[in-house]
Amino acid sequence: MLAACLESIGRMDFPADAEVRLAVADNDAAESARKVVEEFARGAKLPVDYSVCPERGLSNIRNHLLDRALDSGADYLACVDDDCMAGKTWLADAFAAIKKTGADAVNSGAPMENAQLSTCGIVMSKRIFRDLNMRYDPRFNFTGSEDTDFARRALAAGARMVQTPFPAVRSPAYGHREGMRIYLYHHFARYVAESHARRVRDGKPAMLIVAAAVAYLLKGIILAPAAILSRKQRMRCIKSLLKTAGYARSLFGPGKAEPYRDVSGF
Repeated sequence: MLAACLESIGRMDFPADAEVRLAVADNDAAESARKVVEEFARGAKLPVDYSVCPERGLSNIRNHLLDRALDSGADYLACVDDDCMAGKTWLADAFAAIKKTGADAVNSGAPMENAQLSTCGIVMSKRIFRDLNMRYDPRFNFTGSEDTDFARRALAAGARMVQTPFPAVRSPAYGHREGMRIYLYHHFARYVAESHARRVRDGKPAMLIVAAAVAYLLKGIILAPAAILSRKQRMRCIKSLLKTAGYARSLFGPGKAEPYRDVSGF
């Protein structure tokens, strides 16, 4: 999985006016990724930096990379998860979009409605991780939604983020990530964590969470007839009902829905 990701990065077209370095962070104290990274580095066309973040968790590993980018004096940080494949022109297209728009971050290949940012495929400037000192919230370490929360806070702090239509990264199905059951569980956990954080950290009244849950329930009911005939509408309906369940569950605490605590198949 990691080897395929690294190979896709090695095949990329890099911006002509940029000095690019690859930083690989291993979220395993046993350094299970070291051999794969070292084998890739021997034939790589760019410098490769390997480091270890022994503290497990999505937010922990992403913050580790933000800190390394800051320490290295990097002007930009481009992120790809190890279960994804980078598009050949992703980085060049992202930098072209940054130059054209003057944005602090470009999210490629996925819609960013209501700050639904995907960390995998984002290119962010040092203004975000240095000047605004943005970091991922550790409370999302094993639930997911750390990227959506990060985007909301960055936007609130004044960062400008744009979406590009360019293909960026692709996320093939690996191991236990396959299957509808895992898809449902991951999304439910995300909505529980996201809603709980907004209520506890951001001080959103419980009644607003209840109102949102009811609104998503009604949306799911409205979409139900179309969901019978259309896969796209079916997924929208399912997500609306998952949000209803997740928001309702969050009223009783964050729970123990932590799909990213199990790393088998990753």
